[in-house]
Amino acid sequence: MHWGLTSGGWMSGLLHDAQDKFKAQIDLAASKGFDLVEFNLGKLMDEPAEHREQIAGWLAEKRLFTVLGLRNDPFAGADVAAAAAERIHADLQAVVGPMRVRACVTGMGGHHRFEREMVLAQQLEALTEGLTPLAAAVHEVGLPVGVHNSNRGYWAADVAELCRRVPHLGVFWDTANALLMAEQPVSAVDEIAPYIVGTHFKDHYADPAPRGEGLILRARGAVPGEGDTDLRDCFAVIKAKTPNAAELPMLFEIDPIQNVERMDALDRAAAFARELDKR
Repeated sequence: MHWGLTSGGWMSGLLHDAQDKFKAQIDLAASKGFDLVEFNLGKLMDEPAEHREQIAGWLAEKRLFTVLGLRNDPFAGADVAAAAAERIHADLQAVVGPMRVRACVTGMGGHHRFEREMVLAQQLEALTEGLTPLAAAVHEVGLPVGVHNSNRGYWAADVAELCRRVPHLGVFWDTANALLMAEQPVSAVDEIAPYIVGTHFKDHYADPAPRGEGLILRARGAVPGEGDTDLRDCFAVIKAKTPNAAELPMLFEIDPIQNVERMDALDRAAAFARELDKR
């Protein structure tokens, strides 16, 4: 498996003072023994061609692979989806070789399975229409693409149904976000495992919510392997049931943790990856 760190969120604070955030991200990943970084394709294409060549050189020097995040609004309609897919296809063709790309990840929009105005069946229809051209475009350049399950939105069964509907679409599964959708994380991974093309390997503590709020729990950040997401069991399921698991991108995402420094959290995450690799 290929280990790395997501590009955004709390851990991006480690790069705030960097003159070149791409280089700083590459150097940070290499210093922790990771072999994977995550870049946003749109931000990458905003850079001058000469800088992209530099970035590709740094990746090759450190022997790092990339996961590319794709800007896409699957609910924007067929015309917008087609235009976005065409743009993404052209951009990927420009970078896929030099950037040593392993996989792509995209979002599922801002809707929720329990909405009343646009019910789940309608959402799945819209998502199918919006993601089909994107998945085809990424497949044409020889890469897997997965949708990311956000911390509000869908159960594993919903995402699996979407993957069955859209040819060449997989999932970039966020392990801890299942908690926020009131799912048991290991059961959710078991449900979605055949469609996983990468993970945001994240942990949370699950704190009981105050009575009367109508919530089951409140989640807060945890060092990977130290929270309530049962990441060791999730890893075992992914390793056993996910196609091509040995080449899977595994990106740590670490939400803010009380009384823990960012670098300490990252060091403990890297040690956890080494522990899992021995299994």
